[in-house]
Formats: sequence, C-alpha cells, structure tokens
Amino acid sequence: MLGVFDIVGPIMIGPSSSHTAGAVRIGKYANLV
Repeated sequence: MLGVFDIVGPIMIGPSSSHTAGAVRIGKYANLV
C-alpha cells in the first residue's frame, strides 16, 4: 500500500486538475485493494 501512495503522492502535488484526477485514482486503487 505504501508503494501505491508513494507513486500517487507526487501526482496529487501536480496542478489542481491533476489533483482531482489523483483523488479519483486513489478511490479506484483503494477499491481494488
């Protein structure tokens, strides 16, 4: 799990648009886990 957050973390730091997409991706990854 830490690896996933480590990879998604930097993406969230991106632009606001990317931040929103990152939040959605986290939900999908969390659902898969």
